[in-house]
Amino acid sequence: MSKYTDITIGLRHRIKEFFYGLKYLSIKNDIDSIDANERNSIISMVDGRMWHGGITDRFKGIISGALFAQYLNRPFRIKYTYPFQLTDYLVPNEYDWTIDDKNMSNSIFNSRALCTRHEKGKRMLKVNYDGQIRFYCNVDLTTKLDFAPFNQDWGKVFNSLFKPSPTLQKELDRHAMMIGGEYVAMAFRFQNLLGDFKEYHYKQINNPEYKERLIQANLDEIKNLLASGSFRQKYKKILVTSDSGLFLERAQQIPNVYALSGKTAHVDTRNTGNTNHIKAFVDFFMISKASKVYSVSIDGMFESDFPKYAAKLMGVPFFRITRDL
Repeated sequence: MSKYTDITIGLRHRIKEFFYGLKYLSIKNDIDSIDANERNSIISMVDGRMWHGGITDRFKGIISGALFAQYLNRPFRIKYTYPFQLTDYLVPNEYDWTIDDKNMSNSIFNSRALCTRHEKGKRMLKVNYDGQIRFYCNVDLTTKLDFAPFNQDWGKVFNSLFKPSPTLQKELDRHAMMIGGEYVAMAFRFQNLLGDFKEYHYKQINNPEYKERLIQANLDEIKNLLASGSFRQKYKKILVTSDSGLFLERAQQIPNVYALSGKTAHVDTRNTGNTNHIKAFVDFFMISKASKVYSVSIDGMFESDFPKYAAKLMGVPFFRITRDL
């Protein structure tokens, strides 16, 4: 990214932050109503007021927020309400990141928004503000800054913050019991190519013959791994995850495949009528528990970071399979 582009992005974010203050914050000073230990908190925000991206982008931003708080030696909190409460699926593990609404300042005198989408962290590190910071971010600063605390292992930071909620853990235990042993994971990200996962502006394939060839090529990658000697000697099954219910239906017809079926919802796509958000969390954690993780991208399919970051949770070896049709 050029210096000009960095400056342009920073300027656009400053404008967004200014209008955020006008729209969402008041001129009433509320400092006396906020607990003293919360007045300078860094709060990772996922509330629908700015663009957040998918679940992986949100996790990247939250972990970056936690490291930003460590850098400034401030309390770290998370306010994740869009389009669900994060605590429905993830709860605090070693650190309590929850915050009551009464301890969130709504005053322009005591709080400000900081939007760092696509930035490299340099502007963030120059922040000189003592009040609460509402931190909007979708980048992984562990890949952009090479000094403490940003040089920590991403998965270790994630696991220090989060553990599955009882509802999510029950689902994870059920799937682990069904698989019954060690497994490898394969992830397939079609977006809307197969016409069954509406996401932003992505269009589906209109050529039925090409659509079938693409599906079959991805199924062949599963079969190739199943046929390999190393797989047959060690692993029980292949766990298959995908954003396409159609592909999962086809994949689960292959012997020794365990497909995490069901239609999932993209967390940043509005008004789809689908609210099955737990599946994304199940996919993420089940991938993290695999012995190896493969992400398959054929003929320009999206090279998703979702399985890559799931593999980071437990330090699982991660591989990309990319080829033309």
